[in-house]
Amino acid sequence: MRRIRALIVEDEPPTARFIKALVEQEEDFEVAGICESGEDALKFLGSGCKADLVLSDIRMAQMDGLELLKAVRRMDQNIYMIIISGYKMFEYAKEAIRLNIEDYITKPIEPGEFSQVLGKVRKQFQEEERLRRQDCLEKALRYKSEKDFREGLGGEEAGITAIYMSGGPGEWIGQFNTELPDILSVTHREILLLFYEAGKTPPVWKVLNRLWAKTCIVLEIKQAVFRGDGIRQVKRICHKVQELTVLGKRIKKSYDSLEQIEGPVSVKELPLSEKVRMNIRAQNWEEILRGVRKQFEEWEGQEESLYRMRYCLRELGEVFREGGILSTEGEVFQEEILDGIRYADSYEELRDSVLELFREQLADSQRSRAEKKEMDIFSSILSLIDRNMEKNYSLSEICQVYGVSQPYIRKIFRKYTHCTYSKYVSDKKIAFAKQLIESNPDILIKDVAEAVGVETFYFSNIFSKSTGMTPSEYKILSKENK
Repeated sequence: MRRIRALIVEDEPPTARFIKALVEQEEDFEVAGICESGEDALKFLGSGCKADLVLSDIRMAQMDGLELLKAVRRMDQNIYMIIISGYKMFEYAKEAIRLNIEDYITKPIEPGEFSQVLGKVRKQFQEEERLRRQDCLEKALRYKSEKDFREGLGGEEAGITAIYMSGGPGEWIGQFNTELPDILSVTHREILLLFYEAGKTPPVWKVLNRLWAKTCIVLEIKQAVFRGDGIRQVKRICHKVQELTVLGKRIKKSYDSLEQIEGPVSVKELPLSEKVRMNIRAQNWEEILRGVRKQFEEWEGQEESLYRMRYCLRELGEVFREGGILSTEGEVFQEEILDGIRYADSYEELRDSVLELFREQLADSQRSRAEKKEMDIFSSILSLIDRNMEKNYSLSEICQVYGVSQPYIRKIFRKYTHCTYSKYVSDKKIAFAKQLIESNPDILIKDVAEAVGVETFYFSNIFSKSTGMTPSEYKILSKENK
C-alpha cells in the first residue's frame, strides 16, 4: 500500500516542526509539505501537489483552520482532515463535526494521542484503498482493462491464491474478507482470487478447513509476475483451478511461478451429444436419460474434472435448445446447469440435479404448460424474504422450511421471475438498500449493509455492480435530487 501524504498547516514554526517529527515517526505516513497559512495550503493543493491528509491549526492569521477546511472540502471530498488547536471551544467542535473531520486534537499535543489519531486514519485509508484497488480489479476482469488490472494490483508482481469451493462465491467470500482483512480479494466467475505481497502466503488453508464445502481446490502461486497480458494470465489460472477440481475432494496445489502452469487442456465434443440429437428426433426420452446417467458413471469412475464436465453439460444444454426441447430461455437453462455444478459435492448429487432438470424439460415438451399449484409456496417465499431483508436464507434453508427440493425452488423462480433464486434475492437487497438511502441520505453505509444482511466490504462491490455507482455516490445523488 502506498504511503499516506500529510500536509501540515501551522503558523508557528516550532510547532510545525514538532508535528512533522510526529508524522514521520508513524509507519505508512510521510510529510507532503508544510504551510504557514491557509492561503499557502490552498495554493499547494491547487498547484497539483497531492495530499491525503490535512493537519491544520484552527487559529491562524487571515484564513483560520475552519475556513481552510471548508475550502479543502470543496476541492476534494475524500481528503482526510484533522484539526489541531489550543482552544477547547464548543462552537469550533460543532463546526468541525459538520465538516466531517477525522478528529480534533488540542494543544499541547500529546504524542500518544497523536499516534492513536493517525492510527485511525491509517486504518480507514487502508480499507478505502483496498476497496478502490478491488474495484479496479473487478472492472478489469469484467471489461478486460489491463490499465485497471495493473492499478488494482499495485505493481507487476504478487502472490496469488485461487480457490474454488462448491456453493456460490457470495456464500463464503465474506469469511475470507473478515479473517484475512489485509488481503485483496476478487472473484472471476466462481473462482476467488486472493492477491498479496509475493512470498507472504496468508493462512488460507486454515480458513478453508473451517468452511463446509466438501469440494475444494486451492491453487497457490508464490510469485506471479505480470509483464504482458495480466488479465489473460489470471483467467488462465482460473481455468487451471477448474481443470484440477474433482467433485467431493479437497485438493491443494502449489507453484513457484506462473510459468509452471501448463496451457489449457483440449476438450473434445461429447460423443453422447450426437446420440441425444438422434433420440430427440425419435422422441426417445427414456433413452436420453439412460445415456446421461451412464455418462455420469463414466465420469465418476475416471474422476473427471469440473472443467470437462462443465463444458460437456453446457454442450448437452445446447443440444436440447437446438432440438426445441427447452420450455425456458436457453440462457436460463444453462444457468441452471451451472447452478447444479456449483452446489454439487459428488458425482451422484450432480447427476441427480442434471437428470431432474432434463426430466423437467422433457416432460414440459410433451404437454401444454398448465398453471401449477406452486404459486402459494412461491408467494410465501417472497413474503419471507421481504419480511427478513437482514437475513440471508440459503437455497438449502428455503428448501428445509418448505420441505421441497432445490431443483423445485429453482424451477419456480425461473418460471415466475425469469432469474435464479440468488439473483432475485440480490436484486431485492439492492432495491431495499437504494430505498433506505433515498429516504435518509445521511444514513451510514455500514447501517445500510447491516439492514440488508451483507458484510460492508462485500456490500460496496455488489451495490456498484448492480447500480454502476458506489453507495457513497448514490448518497450524493439522492441528496441532490431531494
